[in-house]
Amino acid sequence: GLGVDLSVVGEDVPQTWGLIFDADLAAEYGLEGAITILNDPRETMGAALKYLGYSLNTTDQGQLDEAKAIVADATSRVAAYESDQYDELLVSGQTSVAHGYSGNFLVQFFEAEDPEQFTYFVPEEGGTRWVDNMAVVADAPHPCTAHAFINFLLDAENGAALTNWNYYASPNAAAVPFIDQEVLDDPIVYPADQSKLEFIADTGDFEIEFSDAFNEARG
Repeated sequence: GLGVDLSVVGEDVPQTWGLIFDADLAAEYGLEGAITILNDPRETMGAALKYLGYSLNTTDQGQLDEAKAIVADATSRVAAYESDQYDELLVSGQTSVAHGYSGNFLVQFFEAEDPEQFTYFVPEEGGTRWVDNMAVVADAPHPCTAHAFINFLLDAENGAALTNWNYYASPNAAAVPFIDQEVLDDPIVYPADQSKLEFIADTGDFEIEFSDAFNEARG
């Protein structure tokens, strides 16, 4: 989704990917050179595809070409393709709109001098769903310890403690009774409408098309 500085864009800013991909809208809100986009082919091409009304898992070359064109056009307005410090750049006032992940933004917002100055939203066109995963490699030297750690994190109270700390929704139903009510009620953490969200799926050989389109659009 998008993190925004309300002191720049205002409370009534439209919740749309157009803040990045619509040149006129970006100009209206003074966003030239004040935007960061994730340095990630599937996330960024996916955002463009959702803006255009397509699935972010498309394997239609024509649709991907359309997305590539609007990402290329947006590149001139973008301060950086940034996946590591986008949240800090926003809160420090170096940018006004940032493409990124909800939990990272929320932690920075709560630590800001004025947390109400910032907000995060999933644009009306939709976006990505994601979940962090854990795996034990086949030749792990201490598989029992690895499984013990996974079990520790999957414990209901431990899982809830993570959500209360990092503001990422928990996929663990057993953890819900232990999650702070204010976190459960926060639409940034638990969006009410997830109908336009998609998990990024493996598109097979088409993955290279996503990477090529992104690299060419980014320049």
